[in-house]
Amino acid sequence: MAMLNKKYINRMDYDGAVGWLVRFPRNHKKDPRNFERKFFADSMFEDRAAAKKAAYIFRDKRLAQTKQLHLLDKKLHRTNNNCGEKKSNKRNTSGIMGIERNELNWKAFGAINKKTWTKSFSVVEHSERGAFKAACYERFNRHGPLRVSIKVGNFPCQIPVKYVKIRP
Repeated sequence: MAMLNKKYINRMDYDGAVGWLVRFPRNHKKDPRNFERKFFADSMFEDRAAAKKAAYIFRDKRLAQTKQLHLLDKKLHRTNNNCGEKKSNKRNTSGIMGIERNELNWKAFGAINKKTWTKSFSVVEHSERGAFKAACYERFNRHGPLRVSIKVGNFPCQIPVKYVKIRP
């Protein structure tokens, strides 16, 4: 039993009943938005710890029955940053704050005075290097030096603007 792994178990106050909510995808591959849920109220068990233990047992048993124990693997939710390294922050796909890569674009984004902005640069139109450079320039012009969290040599080309290294 993976009792140390808190994934898919949350402490909840549900309509006045306090307890543990287990919530995980029914079939991770087919439809990741379809969830199985079960609430373990403290009042139905001896105490809070007993309800928590029952929630962990239920989660592990159901994931084993549905052959989805791999969902408890912490590495599953890491995303590839398209630069050859794995990042633990799934919101950052490039290793540079405010710049991300998707299938067809390099995108620069951010917020200035609580107003968000985004600008995409097509890889087809600008080439991989051209789109990357354009996104870097756009972010730099609006927010100053880029904040880079991975090795600088892992990008399609050298970063064309001023940057600072930060810890990932």
